[in-house]
Amino acid sequence: MHHLNNPKKELRKISKLLHKNSILVLKIYNKNGLHLEMQTRSAIREIFPNDAKLKDRLNFIKETNLKRGLQKHGYPSGKKIIKLIFELKNMFEYLKSFGTSPRYSLQKFLTEEYDAFVNPIVHYYDSEKIFNLIKNSNLKLIDFYLNSTHSKLFEQQIEKRIGKKINLKILSIKEKLLGPTMTTLVLKKK
Repeated sequence: MHHLNNPKKELRKISKLLHKNSILVLKIYNKNGLHLEMQTRSAIREIFPNDAKLKDRLNFIKETNLKRGLQKHGYPSGKKIIKLIFELKNMFEYLKSFGTSPRYSLQKFLTEEYDAFVNPIVHYYDSEKIFNLIKNSNLKLIDFYLNSTHSKLFEQQIEKRIGKKINLKILSIKEKLLGPTMTTLVLKKK
């Protein structure tokens, strides 16, 4: 959804294909946890504004060895431990998938960086944009999950104060406190 020209229109099309009471699980970028990525992407687009020349952006990212999620740590500007951790994580994920996952490969340039910094279309969502996305889609939000680096205890403390009710107000509060990079929506056809 986050790489489509008109995600709202496409979601309506998908909802029409679903049977009544069908469940759709949708994973989208959350802007609350991706501010630095959004800034980096914006700066790269300013340097290379022509969407017809994506190769220029791609070459820049390769030359600078820019990695998704690590630009805030100064990677690759001398923080060797960060680079080592990143490379070990990639190796572990590759081995875990027995080399079958296209997401985790040993190639020098990962599709993650293309996805983060080169792809010409990207939408980042917060609770308000999520509401607008599902509005008039004939889908109802029944649950959501936020990926977060915060502890489960912190999440439980939030839930103790605001409850577990599934609605966009709760989503708004949680996404601001947890700063997720991804939101998984569980939607039900009305």
